[in-house]
Amino acid sequence: VPQTPEWIEISNAVYPELQAAILGDKTSKQALDEAAAKATQILQDAGKL
Repeated sequence: VPQTPEWIEISNAVYPELQAAILGDKTSKQALDEAAAKATQILQDAGKL
């Protein structure tokens, strides 16, 4: 069970970054940094951070 209602939006933002790392389109660090930035922005927009 998601801990936050924003989980679906976060998951939809993070998944393509993970896919890019798996496919070698981005380094793991690049993909995870971008995924973290997107997740952080979603939570900030929702007033959770």
